Amino acid sequence: MSILLTYTVQYDGFEPCVITFNFNTDQLSLTETIGCIASWGQAQPLPLIL
Repeated sequence: MSILLTYTVQYDGFEPCVITFNFNTDQLSLTETIGCIASWGQAQPLPLIL
């Protein structure tokens, strides 16, 4: 089973970023993905595996 936690951060002068935590209870793994929207409108995903 996967548990998803998603929230958006917005700093003054920066584009909004969406941070998603995906916790897999079967494998006890946590995956964090940071997706930032660049000025030209494309998502910049930065996967971080803990």
